[in-house]
Amino acid sequence: MSFLSVVRPPLIAVLLAAACFSSIASAAVSATALELRKQAASKVVAILVVAEHFRQGSGVLSLSSGSGTLVSAEGHVLTNSHVTDNGRSFRVVLADGREFPADRIGEDPISDLAVLKIRSPGTEFGFARFEPAPRLEIGDPVIAMGAPWGLANSVSSGTVNNPARLLVSLFQDEADYEEGFNFDQPTGRFYAWIQHDAPISPGNSGGPLVDAQGRFIGVNTRGSFFGGDMAFAIPSDEALRVMRSLIAHGTVLRTDFGFRVRSLKGSGAKRGVLVTAVDLGSAADQAGLRPGDQLLSINAEAVQARRPVEVPAVQRRLAEWPSEKVAEFTVLRDQTEMRLRFAGEALPATLPEEYELTRLGITVRALTPTMARRRGLAETPGWLVTGVRPGAAAALAKPALLVGDVLRRIHEQVVPAPNEWQEPAVDKLKLQIERRASELLVVLSPADPDRARPPNRALRKPWAGAEVQAITRSTAEVLGLPGPGYRISYLYPGGPLQVAGFEQGDLLQSLDDRPLLPLHEDDDRVFHSRIRDGLLGEQMQVVAWRPGAEQIRAALSLQVGPAEADALPGAEVDRLGVTVREISVRDVAERRLPSAAKGVLIERVEPGGLAALAHLRAGDVLHAVNDQDIVDLRSFHRAWAAALSADSASLRFAVQRQAARRLLLLDRSWME
Repeated sequence: MSFLSVVRPPLIAVLLAAACFSSIASAAVSATALELRKQAASKVVAILVVAEHFRQGSGVLSLSSGSGTLVSAEGHVLTNSHVTDNGRSFRVVLADGREFPADRIGEDPISDLAVLKIRSPGTEFGFARFEPAPRLEIGDPVIAMGAPWGLANSVSSGTVNNPARLLVSLFQDEADYEEGFNFDQPTGRFYAWIQHDAPISPGNSGGPLVDAQGRFIGVNTRGSFFGGDMAFAIPSDEALRVMRSLIAHGTVLRTDFGFRVRSLKGSGAKRGVLVTAVDLGSAADQAGLRPGDQLLSINAEAVQARRPVEVPAVQRRLAEWPSEKVAEFTVLRDQTEMRLRFAGEALPATLPEEYELTRLGITVRALTPTMARRRGLAETPGWLVTGVRPGAAAALAKPALLVGDVLRRIHEQVVPAPNEWQEPAVDKLKLQIERRASELLVVLSPADPDRARPPNRALRKPWAGAEVQAITRSTAEVLGLPGPGYRISYLYPGGPLQVAGFEQGDLLQSLDDRPLLPLHEDDDRVFHSRIRDGLLGEQMQVVAWRPGAEQIRAALSLQVGPAEADALPGAEVDRLGVTVREISVRDVAERRLPSAAKGVLIERVEPGGLAALAHLRAGDVLHAVNDQDIVDLRSFHRAWAAALSADSASLRFAVQRQAARRLLLLDRSWME
C-alpha cells in the first residue's frame, strides 16, 4: 500500500470538514460583502457632458457620457478629465435616478482626473471613501462600476492582472511611452496603473474600481479593444491626492525641472535613475545636467529606480517640490559625483484653452514655454494654430496657414491672449508666422463664414405631378405589359396627371405622339425632360395603357411645379443647434404626411446642441414648440422666441417621425 493511499482518506475527511465549516462562515461573509458592494454602487453616478471640440478650424458641439463617484456630502464627484475635457455643461445622474446640473471644480489632465460639484444647495449626498493605501495582489477579484455606453447602474467583474502596470511594452522605449497619450501634456507619469480584466466600455471612464469587500481602490480610465479584456485604473491613493487638491484649489500644483528620467534597466548602472532627456533652454539645461547622467539623490535623499514601474515615484517627488525653490541634485557622470543646484518652474495643470477665430477660419491655443521648448521654438508670445477651416480666409491666405504654424504678430503687433484679441477693421491683415525654421509673412482677408443657406432661385418649370418608374422593353415582356414606357408609381394630389384622369399603375407610352422609350430601368430623365420641354399652359396629348382597359388618351395641361427643397426658405438656428426649412411637396409624399401638412422639416441636428439634448432628429417634421403651432418658417421663429422667454421647467416639441406623432422634452437647465 502506498503512502498516498494511506494518507488520502483522513485528508479528504479533513478537507470536507473544513469545507463545511468554511461554507457557513463564507455565507455570512459573502452576505456582508454583497451588502457592501450594493452600498458602493449607490455612490456611483453617470455623467452627461455637452462638450465643444475643435476640428478643422471650427468648434463642434457633441454629447458624451462618463461615470463618476460621489466623494463628499456636498456633492463633489470624482471622474476622469477626459470625461470633462472641453465640457460646456454637465449633468449628473444618481443611482436612484435623480438628475442634477453640475459645475466643473477642477481638472488635472496630467493625472486624467477631474472633480465636478452637483448644483443643489442644501442637499446632502451619501459618498464614498477611496482607500489611502490599497493593497492588491495578482488574482484579487475586482468590480468595475459605471455607465458603459450611457447605461447607468452597470457592473462587471474580473481580477487584478497586475497591481502596478506601467503602460510600456517590451518593444517600446520606456522614456517615450507617456508622450503617446498627448505630446503637449503627457498623462500617467506619476503613478503605475492597476491592470485588471473586468470588462469596461466607453462610458465606464471615471467610474470606480471596487474590491470584493466594496472598497474603492481605483478609478477606471482606459480599456483595450484588442487582445482581450485589458482595463487600467488609477490607484486610489493617487486619486485621493489629486482629488483633495482639486477640491481645495481647483488645480494641482506641480513643478517641472526640464528633464525626464528612466529606470536603470538595460543601462548597466547600479545606482539612482538615468536622466534620459533634458529640454533645451530649461533650468536643468542651463545648470549643466546632461542626458546619460545618473541622478543619485534629490536634496540629499537617495532615489532609485531599477525597473520602469519604479520611475513614477521619482517623477512624483520631483513634481511635488515647490516651483521657484532651488533644489540640489547629486548626479554621477563618468564615475564622478557632482552637485547641481537649480529651481524648476510651475507645470501648468491644463493646456491653454482653445479658441475659434471665426473670421480668420482658424482655431488657436496660446503657446506656453513648455510647448515652445518641446518644439524647439522661442518662448516669445505666440498662438499655435490647431486647426484650419477648409475654404476659409486662413486656407485662402498667401501663403495658406497650416496646422502647427505659430502666429507671432498681427499688423506688426505681438499677439495678445487669444481671448483678448480685437480684430482691426481692415480688409486685409498682415501676419507674421513661424513655420519650422522659417519666418513667413502672410496676407489674409478676414471674412464672415457663410453659415446661412440661401435658397436656390426657384425656376418656373412645367410639372406633370407624378413619380414614374422606367419600364424597358425587356422588363415589359417579363411583366406582361404591352410595351415600354413609364409606369405611374405615385400621383401628387391635384397634380396635372391626376386632374387629367390618370391613375397610379397606368403605363405612359407616348407624349404628343412621340413614344416614351427609357434607356434602362433607372432612367426617368426622358419622361421628366419631355415634360420640362413643354410650355406652361399648353396641352400635351398623352397615350397610356391601363390594366383591364384599352389605351387611354387624354389632354394634359402643364402647370408650374412646386418648389424643390433647396429652393424653400430655411434657417440655421445656432441656439437650438438645428437647420430647418419649409416642407416641400416631395416631403409630403416621401414621409407620408397629410396633403395639407404644416410645419418645418429638420434637416440637420448638431451633436451636443439643445435639439440633440431634446432628442430631435434630422427628418423630423416640427409641428409645435411649447404648444405654439408651426405652419411655416416665420411661425417657427415666433414659437422658438416665445419658448426661450417662457417660464417653464422644460420645452416641449411636437414632431412627426415616420408614422407617429411624438412629444419630446428638453430640460431647461441645459440652457443655463
